[in-house]
Amino acid sequence: MVSQIREYIYVDSFATYSSMPLPDSLHGQLPIIPNDNLYHTLAVNLYNDMDDTVDLFVGVRGNEYWQFNQISATGERYTTQAGAFVPYRTISFPNNRYVVKTSLAPREHYSWTLNTWNISSRDASTKAVYIATARNMYWHELVKDEYHKVPMAVSVFFQGAIWIMMFYMFFLYFQNNRDRAYLYYGLYMMFAMYYLLQKVAGDGPFYFVFGENPMIRYVLNEPVQWMIYFFYNLFVISFLEIQRHSYRLYKFLIGLNVAYVLYLVGESTYFILTFDKEVQSMLFIVSRVIALVISFITIIYIFIVVKGPLVKYIISGSIVFVLSAMLSMFYSLQVSWLPETGLHPISFMQLGILAEILLFSLGLGRRINLMSTEKEEVQQAYIDQLVRNEEIIQESNRDLSEEVFKRTNEIIYKSKELEKEREQKLKTEYEKQLMESEMSTLRLQMNPHFIFNSLNSIRYYILKEDSEKASDYITAFSKLLRMILQHSREKTIKLEDELDALRLYIEFERTRFENKFDYSINVAEDVDVSNIPIQPLLIQPFVENSIWHGLLHKDGTGHLNVEVFMEGAFLTVIVEDDGIGRRKSREYNSAKSSTYKSMGMQITKDRLRMMAKVQNADAGYEIVDMVDAEGSAAGTKVILKIKVL
Repeated sequence: MVSQIREYIYVDSFATYSSMPLPDSLHGQLPIIPNDNLYHTLAVNLYNDMDDTVDLFVGVRGNEYWQFNQISATGERYTTQAGAFVPYRTISFPNNRYVVKTSLAPREHYSWTLNTWNISSRDASTKAVYIATARNMYWHELVKDEYHKVPMAVSVFFQGAIWIMMFYMFFLYFQNNRDRAYLYYGLYMMFAMYYLLQKVAGDGPFYFVFGENPMIRYVLNEPVQWMIYFFYNLFVISFLEIQRHSYRLYKFLIGLNVAYVLYLVGESTYFILTFDKEVQSMLFIVSRVIALVISFITIIYIFIVVKGPLVKYIISGSIVFVLSAMLSMFYSLQVSWLPETGLHPISFMQLGILAEILLFSLGLGRRINLMSTEKEEVQQAYIDQLVRNEEIIQESNRDLSEEVFKRTNEIIYKSKELEKEREQKLKTEYEKQLMESEMSTLRLQMNPHFIFNSLNSIRYYILKEDSEKASDYITAFSKLLRMILQHSREKTIKLEDELDALRLYIEFERTRFENKFDYSINVAEDVDVSNIPIQPLLIQPFVENSIWHGLLHKDGTGHLNVEVFMEGAFLTVIVEDDGIGRRKSREYNSAKSSTYKSMGMQITKDRLRMMAKVQNADAGYEIVDMVDAEGSAAGTKVILKIKVL
C-alpha cells in the first residue's frame, strides 16, 4: 500500500529477488558484458490506495546500470533507467543518477521489475532498493544542496580561476618566444582542470563532462592524474633550467616521466580489459603512496642541488600541492582521526592547486622580472658596445689610412718583384724548351749513329762476298730499324719496349760477330716493365760499348749480362761483361787504328744531363772496372740509375 510509505522504505521485506544469465537481447545494448555475466531482478507489486496521483522515487545505491519497468493493471507501461554508466539524457531524475521517478494513478495496481548489473568487478545487488516519497526526496535534495554548497562554490571558483590562468599561460607562451615553461604549466593546469571537473561531474552544473558516455570519465580518471604529474615535472625542468644546474637531476625527472607514462598505459589497458575496480583501488593506494614519497624526495633533491631566486617558489608550491593531495587522499579513504570540515575530499585538491597556482604565478612574475632585468642589462651592454665600436671604428680608420699607405708601397714593391719573377719564369721556360729541343736532338742523333754502325756491318759482309749473311743481317737490321724509328717519335716508351729493342739489338750484334759472345737479360719480379717509362735507346749505348770495347777483343767466347731491378724509387740497370777491361781497350785502340769510334756514350751522357734539368729526374751512371783474384782486368760493369716518376 502506498499509504504505508511515510518517508522512505526498503523493499527487501516484500520484494522477490532472482539472478539469471544475461540474455542475448541485452548483449547488443551494453558496451561491455557484465563481470559475472548475470543480471539481477527484483519484482514488487504495489497498490496506490490513495485518491490522488502519487509521485514516488525508486533508488538503488551504487549500481552502475539498472533498468526500471512499470506495468499498470490497465496495461500501461513505463520504462526508464539509472546508474553510474547511464547517459545523462536518458535518466528520469537529473539530480541523482541512482534514482528514477515514477507516478502512480489513484486506486491502481502496479507491477515493478528492476533489472541491475555491473560491468566492473564489483558485484551488482538489488538488496538496497528503496522507495521514497516526493516530500522525502525534496528534503533529501535540500540537504544535499546544502551539503554541496561550499564544495560547489570551491569547484566553481576553482574552475573559473584555472581557466583564466590556463589561457593566460598559453598567451605568455606565444608572447615570450614560445618559452616552454609557460606551455608546460598551461598543460599542467588543463589536465588538473579536467581531472577536478570530471570528479564533480555528477553534481551541480557539471553534467556536460562526458554526460552521454560517463564511462569515459572512469577510464580517463587515472591517466589524467598521471599526466598532471608528467607536465608538472616538465614545468619544473624548464622553469628552473634543471639541465643546466644538474644533469643527474634532469635525467631523474625524465626517467620519472617515462615511469609515469608506462604505468598509466599499463594500468589503463588492464582496467579497460577487465574493469577490475578492486585491483584499481589497490593500485590507487600503492601508487599514490609511492608518488608522494618520490615527490618529497624530489623536493629535497631540488632544494639541495638547484640554487637561485626561483627555487623557493617551486619548493613552497610543491609542498602545498603534495600536502593537499595527501589530505584529499586521506579524506577519500575516510580516515577516522581527520576532523569534519564540510568539504569534499576533492575540495582539498582544488584549494591546494589554487594556492600552488598563486605561488607559481609569483614565481613566474619573478622570472619575468629577472628576464626583463637581464634584457635591460643586455641592451645596456649592447649600447656600451655600440659606443665602443664607434671608438674602435675611428681608431681603425686612422690605422687603416696608415696601413693603406704602407700596403700601397708594398704592392708597388711586390708588383716589381712579380714582374721580375714573371721575366725569370719566362726565361726558365725558354731554357727548358731549349733543353728539351737539345735532348730531342741528342735522341735523334742516336738513330744515325746506330744506322752508321749497322751499315758498316752490312758493308763488311758484302766485301767478304757473304751474301747469305748479308741478307740475314739486312732482314734483322730492317726489323730493328723499324722499331727504333717508331720509338724515336716518342719522348718516353715502356721499359718493356726498350728491353725488346735491346734484346733484338744484342741478337743483331751477336749474329754480326759470329756468336763471339753469349748474353742474358734478367728482370726482377718487382719491376713493372709495362708501366715504367724510359727514354728510348737509353740502355743500348752501354751494351754497345761492352760489345765493341770489351768482348770483341777477348780470346774465346765472352759473356754479356744485363740485370734490371728496383732500388726504392730508382730503376737500376747493370750492364756487365767479362771482356778485356777499359785499360786494355785503350791500349788496344792506341796500338791499332780502330775502325770503330763510339759516339753513343757521349750522347747518352748528354741525354742523362738533360733529363736531370728538364724533368727534374735524378739519373746517372757509374763504370766499375772488375779485376780477378790476381788483380788482372776481368771485365767492366756499368751501373745505370734512373728515378722513376
